[in-house]
Amino acid sequence: MKAYRAESESKYRQTIDLLCAAAIKGLVDCYSEKDLSDRGRSFNGREVRLNMASHLRYIIIAQIGIKRWLLSCDCNTQLPDFWEHIESRSNEIDNAGDLGLAIWAGVESDADDARILAERLAEKWTQMRRACNAVELAWVVQGMTCLSQRHSMTDEMNSVLKDAHDRLIDLYCQDTRLLARHNRKGAGGFVSRHIACFADQVYPILALASYGQAFDDGESIEAAVAVADTMCLLQGNEGQWWWHYDVKTGTVVEEYPVFSVHQDGMAPMALLAIDRVAGTDHSSFIEKGMMWLNRSNELNAAMVLHEQGVIWRDIHRREIGKMYRLIRGLLFTAGLAKAHRLSGKNVFGYVVNRECRPYHLGWILYAWAH
Repeated sequence: MKAYRAESESKYRQTIDLLCAAAIKGLVDCYSEKDLSDRGRSFNGREVRLNMASHLRYIIIAQIGIKRWLLSCDCNTQLPDFWEHIESRSNEIDNAGDLGLAIWAGVESDADDARILAERLAEKWTQMRRACNAVELAWVVQGMTCLSQRHSMTDEMNSVLKDAHDRLIDLYCQDTRLLARHNRKGAGGFVSRHIACFADQVYPILALASYGQAFDDGESIEAAVAVADTMCLLQGNEGQWWWHYDVKTGTVVEEYPVFSVHQDGMAPMALLAIDRVAGTDHSSFIEKGMMWLNRSNELNAAMVLHEQGVIWRDIHRREIGKMYRLIRGLLFTAGLAKAHRLSGKNVFGYVVNRECRPYHLGWILYAWAH
């Protein structure tokens, strides 16, 4: 039994090492052009460059991952530094969430300009705050918490951090131990008030863990642990981190697509963070999710092409357009629980989305740098 466990742990460690090596190669390849046009790659018989020049967010996330990796790990590959590029384009950022991400990237980059971005966020917070969903609030909390540990904070900055944190905690449902996407009133937001995605859980777990540790806030840590536990309870039999949840009932609403970035980047990033802070142990769920990449999935497919620096984006249902998701969404909205459940049965099989995006690779490096 001990020999089997040792062999299993060895394979798991090897999987992580190969994954990080693939992420490093992929980021270098994606950003090999001097214009930093931020391309992902799609492979359908041949390589196709996906033009993502407008995705400053992807560059910011890549910077966060790269800087954390270089801080914690030895790296023989020269990785790009995007901070000057981010700074030069910072005026393009028009929402609080991306400003929070940019502040976080600035702190990881040890850049004094991160404080300037925080001042800008504080100036605009009154206009921006009401439109923030769970992910955006989490990015603000994470960015400002990181900043507070490196730089002096003005009263206005501290006010933004406290307000964003309080708004994030208000989205936590104690009955189901999940976070809502938002709690804005109005008929138009009925579905989105009750349906939250995977990202609405993991980014807040990370942010609340960081905040709880920085400010010795037990409520934040308890909420993050509870959401992490619920997320793990709802994990699929093959380690899948499902896509959408019903915050009212604490059940899975839509399973697919299963995104690789959830399996190898975002879930480990969040769960490892709360485990470090709270002393909990979600390692078995992380490992199970990681094994999904290595043929333990719906198609017995290898999702990581190590030598090419590519990780396939997702496995999804074979469907016309987004037929399954549309039908299931309508059935859920209509309150037809049995029909909604039956509609989840897959008829046409699954398919791999042969696409790779650079932000995915950035989160891998951030998650496994510790």
